[in-house]
Amino acid sequence: MYRWRTAIVLAAVALPSWYCARREMSAKDDDSDAGLDAGQFKPNDASTQRSRNIPDVSFVYDGPIDDAALTIDAACAAVPVLAEPVALDLYLMLDRSASMTLPEQTVPNCKVGDTTEARWCYAINALAGFFSSPTSNGMGVALQFFPHGSCGWVSATEQNCCAYGSCCGGTDDGAPVVPLGRLPEQLPLLVNALNSQSPLGTTTPIEAALRGLVAYSAQSKLPDRSMVSVLVTDGEPNGCELSPTALSSIISNQLTSTGIKTFVIGMEGANFQTLEQLAIAGGATPHATYCAPGFTTCSFFNVGAGKPEAFVDALQQIQRSVVGCRFTLPSTDAGIVDPATLVVKVISPANPEQRTLKHAESLAACGDGWYSDSSRPGEFSLCPQTCSVVQAEVGVSVELLVGCLGS
Repeated sequence: MYRWRTAIVLAAVALPSWYCARREMSAKDDDSDAGLDAGQFKPNDASTQRSRNIPDVSFVYDGPIDDAALTIDAACAAVPVLAEPVALDLYLMLDRSASMTLPEQTVPNCKVGDTTEARWCYAINALAGFFSSPTSNGMGVALQFFPHGSCGWVSATEQNCCAYGSCCGGTDDGAPVVPLGRLPEQLPLLVNALNSQSPLGTTTPIEAALRGLVAYSAQSKLPDRSMVSVLVTDGEPNGCELSPTALSSIISNQLTSTGIKTFVIGMEGANFQTLEQLAIAGGATPHATYCAPGFTTCSFFNVGAGKPEAFVDALQQIQRSVVGCRFTLPSTDAGIVDPATLVVKVISPANPEQRTLKHAESLAACGDGWYSDSSRPGEFSLCPQTCSVVQAEVGVSVELLVGCLGS
């Protein structure tokens, strides 16, 4: 698991040297000037006497923004400020099929905090741990379970467990049992929902789950926040659409039309070949951690039995992969931050030399560097190539110098 931070130094230009020198001289004048208002000079002649009652005039001297010598020494507020990643919202869909009871032979009646060794109990404990982590504060979360509702046989030949018919369209799954809300305020509702469910489903209708994820995430996406969908399952398609290719098209179309990514977390028993196809279609970033045997790199996350350590780490990696390279510009009393003056540097423990990134005019022009998007004012992002490198290293920091437009 990598860890990296982003620090920002807000920099403008220094005040003119003659102004600083004059202020220093006035401070050395005799005690007779004790009654002078701040910013007034000692009157030495008639002309300066007339200026005695003139109030201070605020002014800002802005040097040329193309000055290559933009450094911390030229700062109006030389105080490091941590960059704030763009906030994240996610819609999480948890498999409640009967195989989640394993290795128990009966349905475990577990609640958050119980230690029963079953996939279901591991999963709800891991999710509660992720939701309650300080790193999740400010995140928006919506939660649903599939197959939806109470699942069982309604006749000798038919069950209400979503194997075919209208339920496969995802209408039920598109209405979360816990609607989107922000953590930590959302935590009690999420824990109550986890405690109220049991793994009773006799099918694994992944089509219904994906269509529900697509519908709700699209209608809930906010312009100033990132939105993703997360599917958690220990199985393979069973009921509704069975073709991995057809299922993949549901979320690849979502990615193309809305930019919303879909991530997949698999537990023991899952068909990881199918989950990999889904994760690629959903736009997940390939990685080398939490892959199933036979995969050198993968786009899904394999958390095994679902024990909290791996489960929480996988969720946090998803969180970082979405927001870790997209940041809001900081605000400061020193002035309005001017994106045109950004100097972006990457510092890596493996390379003591600071690397200054190039500015790309747009995402389409990206190589190794950073860019801003006019449709997202107040933000900047690392180019995908740079983002992948930064997220793959341990202890990487990204630092900025920014100028001010004025006070």
